[in-house]
Amino acid sequence: MLNNKQYSSDDFEYQSHELRQMNQVKSLTINLKGSANADLKGIEIKLNYWLYDTLTVVRKNIEIINLSQNHLAIENLDTEHLNLDVSGVHVSEIHTGYGHNTETAPYAGKVDDAAILMYNDRKQTGLILGNEAISVMKSTRIYTSGYPIVQIGLAQSNAPFPFKKVIGQNEIFRSPATFICAIKAPNWQEAYEGDFAIFLRKYAGIKFFQAAWKPLLMYNTWRPFRTEINDSIIHASADALSASGTDLFIIDCGWYDMMGSYKPDIKKFPAGMEPICNYIRNKGMKAGMWFSFATANVNSQVVKDHPDWTLKDANGNPMFVHDYWGSTLGEKCYTMSMDSPWYDYIFKNISGYVRSCGLSYIKLDLAAVIGSYQTDVNISGDYQGGFPKAYPDRASSYYAIFEKTLQFCDDLNREFPDLLIDYTYETHGRHNGVDYALLQHAHYDWITNYELDFPDGPISIRQMRFNRARTMPVSTLLIGNQNMLNKNRAIDEYTYLSVVSATGILVGDVRKMTPSTVLWYKKWNNWFTGMNKKYDFTSYYQTGHIFDYPTRENWDGCYRFNTEKQGGVLFFYRNNSSDKVRIFKIHCVNEKMKYKISAPFNNFQKIYSGYQLKHQGLKVKLGKTFSAAVFAIEPIH
Repeated sequence: MLNNKQYSSDDFEYQSHELRQMNQVKSLTINLKGSANADLKGIEIKLNYWLYDTLTVVRKNIEIINLSQNHLAIENLDTEHLNLDVSGVHVSEIHTGYGHNTETAPYAGKVDDAAILMYNDRKQTGLILGNEAISVMKSTRIYTSGYPIVQIGLAQSNAPFPFKKVIGQNEIFRSPATFICAIKAPNWQEAYEGDFAIFLRKYAGIKFFQAAWKPLLMYNTWRPFRTEINDSIIHASADALSASGTDLFIIDCGWYDMMGSYKPDIKKFPAGMEPICNYIRNKGMKAGMWFSFATANVNSQVVKDHPDWTLKDANGNPMFVHDYWGSTLGEKCYTMSMDSPWYDYIFKNISGYVRSCGLSYIKLDLAAVIGSYQTDVNISGDYQGGFPKAYPDRASSYYAIFEKTLQFCDDLNREFPDLLIDYTYETHGRHNGVDYALLQHAHYDWITNYELDFPDGPISIRQMRFNRARTMPVSTLLIGNQNMLNKNRAIDEYTYLSVVSATGILVGDVRKMTPSTVLWYKKWNNWFTGMNKKYDFTSYYQTGHIFDYPTRENWDGCYRFNTEKQGGVLFFYRNNSSDKVRIFKIHCVNEKMKYKISAPFNNFQKIYSGYQLKHQGLKVKLGKTFSAAVFAIEPIH
């Protein structure tokens, strides 16, 4: 819909096309011009396609170019609107919610539907429909407009959080991409582990896969210190962790005077933040810090000087969209518009810390336009558009602000190419939310926190991982807040091996660590680091139809197996199951090869054929409940 009138491809005329080849990717651009009969003078369209020599994937986006004399309001944009039949409306299963739920047609996609699988179990074929829009801006509809129409694009104008983009003369709008992956797999679970997984790893622009350095184990100060941190706590904690093999030390919130100004709290850090970050690095770890980039204390000078930079409610009052209470972390706050001069103010502030403190990681937190803890649709967006904000109205504020939050990550990485950026689910705007748009601009999504004690905390972490990892790269998902220090070594091991099977992040008062505990972590961290250097196992993840959803009563696990190098790490967990022994088939190996399977720190080592592992399985014995086993799997050439 352009300026309140609906158009389709019938209203545009073909002008030209260009076909290019780069490595294994073909790109096709089709140039269209608006028909004068359709009142589209000065409007041009580019349809951009990407095709892959070895993958059954087609990716696409749309560019809309405004060469007219007027502003152009774009709404109701479907990048794909196709006849797609996977052997009948009543035959195909529709797997949604990160591949965790099963639905029937017609189906309207939700915020959790960045990738929807339509699978025909009889023919063992299907399609994965990918939508790379951010958060609530995505819209995928299967047969809601009648069978067999499938639409992939941006939120419709009648949605609670609509998409609207207004561009001026000579401006270009580039839509988020969509993709369609054709699959053939023996079951719907393995449908996610073939071309789709390769596409995400190599071609979807996921930042994690592009990073030159990736920490294996991170430490965060949030628990038990919360906001009550200071330089002596950080010094002592860094001392304790220095010989543990921890890669990254994250100073979470509470180091500053107030949100918005972000000056160091001189009572807690009298020398500022630079010396404390230098101290962390001198102890062999890289340093990270927490920021909220769209939240400011109501008493901060920037709010007093620029109240017009805040989001406004229907009555024209400053608004806080993060939660119901209007306050967070002990501060009464407003949400600032990322598409106003606030952007430059907070970018200068945060980038200054990255530079002066030599940060390797930053955590960008709290809501920017919609809140994870705010279910009232009326408390979202910005009712007051126009100068000094770049969007004209509330409907266009959603997409504009999301765009600027993602641009913030890009601008930081342009200035600091090696900086790892964590864009949390609270900024994403939906509880436990993650999608490709987020991961194309940030390396991580701190997706949730679990502070449950053993064994429920580690099980909950593996449940969240299981619920997201079919469609999202599991190593991008940071899940807190499990303690490094527990009642005994068995609990430490179960906890550690649960978090490191996704991305290792732990908390706790590490000042209390004993020398033997420090050495124990060092031993494990060195082993996993060595395995990752050999096999890059953190870039791979498989559960297939082998592993069930983790519960208190069963066994669960995952494979982190590099299908190109044919090696990696196998994880198994016995929960409160009465079975001491289970046999697990390893579906992702090459049955024509041979493999050595070994256990770290003991003498277990055995040679298997790929055929044995794939069809007969690996016997795993765990004598105690709530325990874990890890094995290296390596090819024998």
